[in-house]
Amino acid sequence: MANTVTVRKRKSQKHGFTYEYRFEIASVAGKRRWISKGGFTTEKDAVRAGVRAQNEYENGGRIIIPSELSFSDFLDYWIENDCKLTLKETTLLNYHKKLKKHIKPALGIYRLRTIDKDCLQGFLQKLHDNGYSRNTILTIKGILTKCFSFAVDRRLLFSSPAVGLKVPKGEMTAIPTRSNPRTYLSISDIEKIFTRFPEGTSSYIPLVVGYHCGMRLSETFALTWENIDFEHRTIRIERQIQWHQNDRSKEEKERHNGKSQPGAGYWYFSSPKYNSVRTIDMDETLAVTLEREYARQLRAEEYFGERYIRYYENANHVIVKTPNENRIMFVCVRENGEYYNSRNMQYTFVAYMFAVLVLNMMRWKTVQGYEREQYEMQQQYAKTLQEKNEQLQEAVRREEKANAAKTDFLSRMTHDIRTPLNGIIGLLRIDESHKEDTDMINTNRKKMSIAANHLLSLINDILQMSKLEDGQIELSREIVDLNKLAKDIITIVEQRASDSGVNLKYDKVAGKVMYPYVYGSPLHLRQLFLNIYANCIKYNKAGGMVSTYFKCIGCYGWITRKSDY
Repeated sequence: MANTVTVRKRKSQKHGFTYEYRFEIASVAGKRRWISKGGFTTEKDAVRAGVRAQNEYENGGRIIIPSELSFSDFLDYWIENDCKLTLKETTLLNYHKKLKKHIKPALGIYRLRTIDKDCLQGFLQKLHDNGYSRNTILTIKGILTKCFSFAVDRRLLFSSPAVGLKVPKGEMTAIPTRSNPRTYLSISDIEKIFTRFPEGTSSYIPLVVGYHCGMRLSETFALTWENIDFEHRTIRIERQIQWHQNDRSKEEKERHNGKSQPGAGYWYFSSPKYNSVRTIDMDETLAVTLEREYARQLRAEEYFGERYIRYYENANHVIVKTPNENRIMFVCVRENGEYYNSRNMQYTFVAYMFAVLVLNMMRWKTVQGYEREQYEMQQQYAKTLQEKNEQLQEAVRREEKANAAKTDFLSRMTHDIRTPLNGIIGLLRIDESHKEDTDMINTNRKKMSIAANHLLSLINDILQMSKLEDGQIELSREIVDLNKLAKDIITIVEQRASDSGVNLKYDKVAGKVMYPYVYGSPLHLRQLFLNIYANCIKYNKAGGMVSTYFKCIGCYGWITRKSDY
């Protein structure tokens, strides 16, 4: 007779009180032995775990599934102990989807032993009545047949209720099987996409291959240069690339918000879907584009040297970075050789669409706010029109003057904001192309900090719009270091000059001011010179030059002379 599981309450320094289960096992060398385990937060959890452990012990380590097991829990047991051992990753994923969407919601609450053939046949008939395709119903029928055969094999059932199930025939209802209709991109949509992701960006090659060939994503990102025949202008599609997600605990998923972490999975090659190995022709446009991309990758590999990322295929067709004789050269890679996969592309497009959405929302809110403000003003004018007509006209004139001042201010600020922004964007572009040059990146960060601080000053000035009601801007009166001001101005404009192909000549040693400290508004003084530089660059020509020098023309209270510095 089996010994009863006992539970003891134990004091814990960290958690207050915990519970421990304990039961007696076979004696060894005449001495009594026990199995125990603690750390349970409730007595109920300790009892449940103790009974499970005792049951496993008394059955030689085998876990006995009770007859009262729900069909949902049995399906989880079947997936874990059969499907994961025998099915491909894609098939297993499809099984998970069908179980979650169709089978578990309809049958999961029933006990395993209570499900009969009539129940399963009615379930298939309901799927047919709800408009699901014959292929979907056949897949679900196959899943039911396999899981109940497993139950019979494990002696959980005497016979399978899924034997002899029929797929319903007859006219299907008009209920669509897709929640959303298919959407098709127009030529203008395609042009917008290629405008946003032009040649040279990581997304361009998979986009242009998909546009010209109509390949699946998994096939596109599995392409290597061995699959490209430039001589005969063909592409050989003989495999696809897939992602294997390692099993993770619920706590780990919650800790990382469901995102993949390093070591969470790996990419591997498999046969294309439906074994659709084929060769397709390339048009001349695609062939020339791929030739340029291949040449670019060869130059990049030579440039980066040992820092260039290289990939290899092991015996299990898994993509690794460990060097071996089976090196593979992907068609879709970044500048440094890093594999550019479908997930990267998905995140890029999501970020792009999010940015477009935010900009459209900001634009809409601005328009709505302006329209609401105008409506409120009109209502106020209508109420006071008869009584204070002359006063209203004066108020309208003041409002028009203020709006004109604000409009003029915003127009100038828009122009002023572009200069530091262009500098920051240009420096970021340089950093992206020279990720390994830490000295350059640190120097560029200091330059971006100067530009960003100036941009912040401009934005703070915008927030003081209330000072423009009379059309005047209140200037601050602060001590300004002209040498530092000149350095900041050159830092901000030099990237813009470089992007425009204009040479900026400035001697930092000879260009120092002898008496650098003056009173004034640093923001507006800086912007004055930035506007001068911007016009010099804008109306210059490629290869032109903007030369800067300082000249002291006199200082109040000092004996001065004209000199060049």
